[in-house]
Amino acid sequence: MAMVSRRIRSDEGFTLTEMLVVTLLMGMVLGLVYMVMGAVNSSADTLEAKTIAADENRVVMDRITRELRQAQEIVDGHGVFLRAQPRQCAFYADVDHDGVPELIEYRVQGQTLYRSEARSTVSVPPYTFGSPSPEVVVAGSLDSGFTGNVFTYYDNEDPAHEVSSGHPEDISAVKLRLVSGKTVNRTTAFVDLSTWVKIRAVHNTID
Repeated sequence: MAMVSRRIRSDEGFTLTEMLVVTLLMGMVLGLVYMVMGAVNSSADTLEAKTIAADENRVVMDRITRELRQAQEIVDGHGVFLRAQPRQCAFYADVDHDGVPELIEYRVQGQTLYRSEARSTVSVPPYTFGSPSPEVVVAGSLDSGFTGNVFTYYDNEDPAHEVSSGHPEDISAVKLRLVSGKTVNRTTAFVDLSTWVKIRAVHNTID
């Protein structure tokens, strides 16, 4: 009879306390797994967002750089810029390679970088330009928290000095800086890229 009683007690299974401990441990393990998976997904989303933002920045920079390198003076000694401001610039360049320059303008408003183009009404100097084309968006996810210079202008001194907006005739190079962000699965990442552009039409000593 004693052996039967001992066998019954040994077959009783887990106690309530043991079940609570096991449940608590399983909850902790699942919580840790969830946290790790969340961190991995967040890192992957951040990397993807940075990659997208960087790729878009490079496309925009390549376009502006290419056009600035084609910039030209339409009046000797006046430089290539009509306007040269920290977040807006307008310059002359023959972007369609027809022998007649266009007036290209870029400006930043909020999170958007716009571009417009005006064509000359005559095919020989002195050039006069008609109304610009409707603005098109070339970058639409700039960082609204960045209030610094998108365009910074320099002369051809060695070392180069920053040129104030009132002296476009002295500009020999431009530093272009774009800070933009992208969101992937509610994770936002920002990329800050900058590049220097020499004005080929103007003699300069900047390397």
